[in-house]
Amino acid sequence: MKYIPQAVTQKVAQQAIVLQKHSPTILFGIGVVGVVATTVLASRATLKVETVLDDLDAKLEDIETLYSAGDDARYSSVDYRKDKVYAYSRAVVGLNKLYMPTVIVGVASIAALTGSHRILSNRNAALGLAYTTLDKAFSEYRRRVVDEIGAEKERDIRFAAVTKEVAAESKDGKKTKEVKRGTSVSASPYSFFFSPQHSTQWSDRPDYNFIFLKAQQTYANDRLRAKGYIFLNDVLDSLGIDRTPAGQSCGWLYRGDGDGYVDFGIFDRSNDSRVIDFMEGIEDHLLLDFNCDGNIREKI
Repeated sequence: MKYIPQAVTQKVAQQAIVLQKHSPTILFGIGVVGVVATTVLASRATLKVETVLDDLDAKLEDIETLYSAGDDARYSSVDYRKDKVYAYSRAVVGLNKLYMPTVIVGVASIAALTGSHRILSNRNAALGLAYTTLDKAFSEYRRRVVDEIGAEKERDIRFAAVTKEVAAESKDGKKTKEVKRGTSVSASPYSFFFSPQHSTQWSDRPDYNFIFLKAQQTYANDRLRAKGYIFLNDVLDSLGIDRTPAGQSCGWLYRGDGDGYVDFGIFDRSNDSRVIDFMEGIEDHLLLDFNCDGNIREKI
């Protein structure tokens, strides 16, 4: 029995975390319902405004009738002004009673919508900062590994490359050849396969594929220089590769703290056996490893 209070407090604390997690959605829902309620309350109040105004007109008419009688002893000009002020004050109080619920609900709705937006903005800012920090740490780690073991070996480890035997054409006829193939692109959010399975722009002509990739890299750099920035999804669109959530924020800045140019990570690997196999048609896919500057939305 002595553990029951602790179990209760833990349950309450867990529920509080759940509420905090979903607070933007809850506040947004409250705000939307409040906006609808504000409209309904305003409509209902407007229907009753005529009654308040008719009552005001009746009181003003009585006041004018008394004052126009000219009996200053019974009804002086001071009484006349006081009664008119009182009549208008009563009308204002009546209108306040009608519209005060509308104002309260409207203000609360705006506060709920604003709170939802503020919470989401703060969370997005925190996520952007965390992503930028992780991306910087990963880039520095890769740089140290490349310096230690070399770029090609680091690439093999990062993309879980395996050696396989494939059939290749030669002057002497068909023969088998060992090639290295990456089995994963999950190690980097900036790496994608250009292949018939992943790209709608892939061709069965190897020379065309390589020329196409070179042209798209040039086009991406032209856009980067013209606009000052380019997102990864823009490049993926030009290559016929599906967009990614990271590609909405990640990309390149022309005058940022990155390389300042778009690189597909293949044209400086002319001696790489996988690039050569792709150009010769032995491989039907090529791994593109983009040199993104990271989350450029946080840097613009």
